[in-house]
Amino acid sequence: MTDQPQNSQIGMGLLALCLFTFGLFMFLHGLGAVDASWFRPNPKTPQWVFSAIGVVLMLSGVLAAAQAVTIPKLIFSATGWVVVALAMVLAHWLVFYSEGASCKVAGGGVVIWISGIICYGVASIVLGLFDLIFVLIIVTGLWRRLT
Repeated sequence: MTDQPQNSQIGMGLLALCLFTFGLFMFLHGLGAVDASWFRPNPKTPQWVFSAIGVVLMLSGVLAAAQAVTIPKLIFSATGWVVVALAMVLAHWLVFYSEGASCKVAGGGVVIWISGIICYGVASIVLGLFDLIFVLIIVTGLWRRLT
């Protein structure tokens, strides 16, 4: 019975280490310190995207480490909010500003001529819903603190 929590903590610690290491690698690739062009499916993707993804992964490693070791609640909450904010920045970039992206809808083997509008419209609506949820969470949190 006492081995189970220990094994769980070791597993979470390894997961945290892997997330942090991979995030550091991507962050360094975004800065140009290491070459990971083999991991870059779209060469038009700007370097800052890789740096931002690397930071998200490193912070996710910190959140995973919080399951294995105790960290202060303020650090845990701040890390979680930073991860969400960076993920939202990346999501907006992917939907509206990514270069060289393609989006096609096929119907019965024939590509619909308004496929780009449909794809980006659906992606924009979904992203707008996530934005609305995110804003409601922030407003609710601020409202609770003020009252």
